[in-house]
Amino acid sequence: MDTAVSIARRCGMVLPEDELVCVEPTCDGRDIEYRSIASRKRLDSGQNGHCSGHVKSAVVDVRSEVKEQRRVYAMTGESFRMMRDQYKRGDNSKNHRGVSVFDDMLVRGVVFARMGPGQKKELVEDLQSLGYCLCMCGDGANDCEALRAADAGISLSKAEASVAAPFTSQVADIRCVPTLIREGRAALVTTFSVFKYMAAYSLIEFTTVLILYTLNSNLGDRQYFYIDLVVVLILALVGERTEAYKGRLDKKSPLSSLVSFPVLFSLLSQIAVQIFLLTLTYKYLESEPWFTPLVQVINTENTKCYETTALFCLCSFLLINVSVAFAEGAPYRSPMYTNGLYVGSVIVLYLITAYITLWPANFVADFLELEVPSSLTFRVALVEISILGLVLSYIIDRWVISSNALKQLCGKLWSNPTPRYVAVENEIRNREM
Repeated sequence: MDTAVSIARRCGMVLPEDELVCVEPTCDGRDIEYRSIASRKRLDSGQNGHCSGHVKSAVVDVRSEVKEQRRVYAMTGESFRMMRDQYKRGDNSKNHRGVSVFDDMLVRGVVFARMGPGQKKELVEDLQSLGYCLCMCGDGANDCEALRAADAGISLSKAEASVAAPFTSQVADIRCVPTLIREGRAALVTTFSVFKYMAAYSLIEFTTVLILYTLNSNLGDRQYFYIDLVVVLILALVGERTEAYKGRLDKKSPLSSLVSFPVLFSLLSQIAVQIFLLTLTYKYLESEPWFTPLVQVINTENTKCYETTALFCLCSFLLINVSVAFAEGAPYRSPMYTNGLYVGSVIVLYLITAYITLWPANFVADFLELEVPSSLTFRVALVEISILGLVLSYIIDRWVISSNALKQLCGKLWSNPTPRYVAVENEIRNREM
């Protein structure tokens, strides 16, 4: 126990101003005694140096002695078992702070020494029941049960523990934990970004086709090929290669649910902007003096017309825009510009789409079934509208979504339940003030 306490102090788990109380069984193994590590004095209500009768009464007296100082606990496996057994039997006693004694010990416990395999697993499960997300590091066979029970189990050796743990570290210390957190957060954010991009891609293309269907027209096969396999596939593949953020770990974890207000608001607002730009382009095209409406031919696909060409070019631009908007950077992923392959792909695709829009060669126009507008001003306007869409998409996902006003609105409309450990910690802190 003394070795564990010394390491905890050196690691900063126990601060100099904290009062560390050691919870240990008495010599006869029937009761529990409390002693301050700093003063080496036993803290109890009796005069024999141990609690008299029940764990509950001793803990209540111990906690009431010093109210203004933050108190943390160190305990052995045997004392943890005794307290847990009493708690599981239905003794939900409260201390002077109005908090369950066992919950208080779990929240303020910093050192758990000399614990058996089953006790380690029980500790992990009890902390999870309070709402904690648990990471367990172990290097032996006695850690296997806890490694399996934890949300993230890391084996620090390639022996027995590596079989039970989902992750195995190449170095035999806990330096791997921040790396695992960074990579896990980056993987989660990347997954959400890809989901939003694929959803936006489907709805943008659906809107384009829907407008053309009202004209008895549609995108050509080669236009679908360019959108689906050139623009979308390339951006989806290279966009996920952005590495995890290398800076300081953020205190707040990323969103863990797709059905959350920020995710849905981001997706729906982006789709609304793209639908507005597609509709604006179509109306602008109709207002041009040189514009000739589509003459429908029976038993013909009617793909080569001004409407299809304009919406195809703009749709390609918009799909690049939303990919850039959804490419989140710090604090969970590295900035977008660090992914050279992605930045290069965005630039090349934008230039290719601009070439198709502004000055396509005859063989390119024939291959993609384009009816190139005679007005260069209109073609330049398509590029300008796409740049406007890029600016709007970027502002929505970088400034509006992260604004304090939206976060407050999100908290009112979409509040998540508070974990039990937060309520316990707040109650303890309020009583200590």
